[in-house]
Amino acid sequence: MYRILGVMQLLVVFITVFYWINRNGLCTLVDQIKIMFILWGGAIGLYNLQLSSLYNPTVMVNVIVTVMCVAFFMMSRFKGVVMEDVRAVQRSDNKIYGQVYFYICAAIFVVAAIVFAMDAKEYGLAILYPNKIEKQQLGHYGAYIIYMLVFVCQVEYILFRIFKEIKHVILAVASAGILFLTLNRGPIAFIFITVAVYEVFNFINYKESIGKKKRILVYCGFAAMIVAFIGFFGYIGNMRMEYVLENVYHRTLWEHYGVSQLVPTGLLWVYIYLTSPLENVAFALANESIGGFSFMSNLLYPFIKLGANVIGKGEEFKLWLMERGSYTPYLFDKVGLNAMSFIPNAFEDFGVLGFAIYLMIFMGLAYGSIVIFKSRKHFTPMGKFLLYTNITSVMLWSVFDNSLRITTLIINVGLVFFIEYGMVFMKKKENDGV
Repeated sequence: MYRILGVMQLLVVFITVFYWINRNGLCTLVDQIKIMFILWGGAIGLYNLQLSSLYNPTVMVNVIVTVMCVAFFMMSRFKGVVMEDVRAVQRSDNKIYGQVYFYICAAIFVVAAIVFAMDAKEYGLAILYPNKIEKQQLGHYGAYIIYMLVFVCQVEYILFRIFKEIKHVILAVASAGILFLTLNRGPIAFIFITVAVYEVFNFINYKESIGKKKRILVYCGFAAMIVAFIGFFGYIGNMRMEYVLENVYHRTLWEHYGVSQLVPTGLLWVYIYLTSPLENVAFALANESIGGFSFMSNLLYPFIKLGANVIGKGEEFKLWLMERGSYTPYLFDKVGLNAMSFIPNAFEDFGVLGFAIYLMIFMGLAYGSIVIFKSRKHFTPMGKFLLYTNITSVMLWSVFDNSLRITTLIINVGLVFFIEYGMVFMKKKENDGV
């Protein structure tokens, strides 16, 4: 029954996307509201196909995801990104703004490189260990600085595409190299999302001025980019799992995840990562219970924990939150998969009402970022684009984790606001001086 439902869900997603592309063109693929419909609709459809023997879909998880898809579909009828918005953001060649971003990124890189070198000296390089299942060990606060290199890569890639200066390539490649050594796919994915969105925007901006053959080549380039990312995703996954599969589980990757050997490793990893959180959610909500609601403490954890630490109550808050209880990813004990999306945290915070609040926050973020994206005041084109892509990452990562509390993305958004309003203040001061 669920396999038939999965086929129907994927058909609905495909038909809807086809309609949107016919109406709005490639803007569909970078519209956050439509992205959420495609992401969650595609994920639940693929999950219900049960291509892994580990999966047992439930009615509840299907209802939850369907409510999300309907909400974002309805929202897409009233708000969205159009061609003119993209063209306005792409008209960005202000050298002064670019220099401000460059110098800030250079300073971040120097500090992050030093912190990473110190951590590597203290803990060793995980990439050199036979067992690469664990990510690079980093100091708690040092990790925040190191993962700011995501912001550096995002900015420097855009600056290179605009100004074609080698210094931007050097800074971007060096930052990506350090992030690669962490063995953490999340930061690399955030960079890829920014690159992909920028290139789609860039193509939308000039596609009418090029011939059909060049257009086909660009489409092939986009396809190659996606294939390369899937391949890279698979490479990192294989590298991290190789030792464990050979020396602990004594089985192949396909046997481990209960997937047909006909599926290439890159696609296997994408399928497992996209759908395994739904299996963890389905099992947890159907078979587990918690001690009590945490009253939005999961949502606001980074801010509450920081405030609690400042007044010396950090451990008490942490203990109170643990006493509330939490849903656990049952696939973690079976095959090491612990992703659960934002749904468990939402239900821990306030049950069904918590889920509704989280859903409204995601919708509000999408609405707010699109409003800023469309605005012609207060933000530079670079700032609007960086805000948009980092919030897009929040949307996309919602299927893996409670992305509303991913520190890397929160810091990136904060940096953009800090730089943009800093430039506004400086400009206002200059005008007042005149």
